[in-house]
Amino acid sequence: MINFLTYIKYAFSKKYYTGVNDDDRSKGEKELDWDHEERASSSVIEYVTKKQADTQKKYVIYNQHGTSACVAHATATEISILLLNTFGKVFKGMALFIYRLRSNYSGEGMIGNNSNEIAIKNGVPLFKDEPTTEAAANALVITDEMRKEAESQKPIGYFSFKTISWESIAAQVSQGSAVKIFIKATNREWSKEFVSIMDANSTNLPIRHAVIILPKTVFKFKGIEYVLIQDSAWFGGIYYRYVPKSFFDEGRCFYSSYFTGISYVDVTIVNKPKFTFTKNLRYGMRHPDVKELQNILIYEKLLPSDCNTGYFGGATLGAVNKFQLKYAPEILTPFGLTKPTGLVASRTIAQLNKLYS
Repeated sequence: MINFLTYIKYAFSKKYYTGVNDDDRSKGEKELDWDHEERASSSVIEYVTKKQADTQKKYVIYNQHGTSACVAHATATEISILLLNTFGKVFKGMALFIYRLRSNYSGEGMIGNNSNEIAIKNGVPLFKDEPTTEAAANALVITDEMRKEAESQKPIGYFSFKTISWESIAAQVSQGSAVKIFIKATNREWSKEFVSIMDANSTNLPIRHAVIILPKTVFKFKGIEYVLIQDSAWFGGIYYRYVPKSFFDEGRCFYSSYFTGISYVDVTIVNKPKFTFTKNLRYGMRHPDVKELQNILIYEKLLPSDCNTGYFGGATLGAVNKFQLKYAPEILTPFGLTKPTGLVASRTIAQLNKLYS
C-alpha cells in the first residue's frame, strides 16, 4: 500500500523524475550503437504467472534519494542482476560512480548510451554510503581505489532497441535479460503499483524516468499483459511496479537497452569463411552479402558470434572499422586515410577477397 505522506512528498516533486535526457549525439555516433535488431535473438515471448514473476523480487534495492541519477541507478541495478544470474554473486554497486562520470557533468540527468558506455569502460565499485542530494553527488570524488575495484564488475557490451515495441522487448525479457527502459508519464499514472494510462491525450508528461524490467517477468493478469519493473525513485513509496503492454504500444517507452554477456569467441563458424564480394555494403543495409561479411568479421574475432543476421547495424559498423584499421596499409593508406570509413567499398572489398575469396 502507498504511504500517503510519501505520495504527497514525491507526487509534486518533478525534479526527482526528470533524470532522463534527450540523446543529443551526432548521427555518426548513434550509428555505432549495437542494435538489438542486429542479433539473432528469439522473438518468442515466454509468459510466466504473476506469482512466478514476483519471485524476481530478489535483487538488491537502490534508492536514488534526491538526485537525478535514475539512469545510473538503473544501470547499476542491471549489473547487480547480471552478476547474480551469471556468477551467483550478490553485489550492490555504487551508482553515483557512474553518474559522476557522465558526459554532461555537472548538469542533471544523463542519456542511456552514456551510462552504458561508462559501465563497459569503467565498471562499478562496491556500494558505499552515497550522497543523497544533487549537489553532494556532483561533489563526489572518484578515487583510484574506486576505479580499481570497479574493474571487477564490467559488462561486456550492450544492445539497444532501434525500434521500441512490446513484442521485441518482452521477448528479450522472457529470455532472461534485465532490460533498461526510459518512460514518460504523468504523476498519477506512475504512482500506482499497477501502472495504467490515465492521461492518454495529455501533452504534459512530467515524469521522464529510467527503470529496469526484471528478467523473466512477462505475465498476463486479468487479460492484460505486464512486465515487472524495479524503480530506484520509490515514487509513491513503491519500488516495484507492473507496467502494461499499452505503455509500450502508446509510445510511453522511448529508449531501451540491455547488457549482454556475449563473448567474442567463435562458436558458430568453425571453418574459414569463403566468399567473393562484388557489392558495396554500408550501414543500414539488409542483404545476404552482409551476412557473409559478418561471418568473416566473426572469424576475425571482431564481431560477436550471434551477429550474423544480414543486417548492417552498429556492431557490424564497429567491426568493419576495426577490420579497416587492422589492414590499414592495404585499405586506408592508399587513400591517405588514417581513420576508418565503415564503408565496405573498393579497397575493403579487395582485402576481403584477397583473404577469403
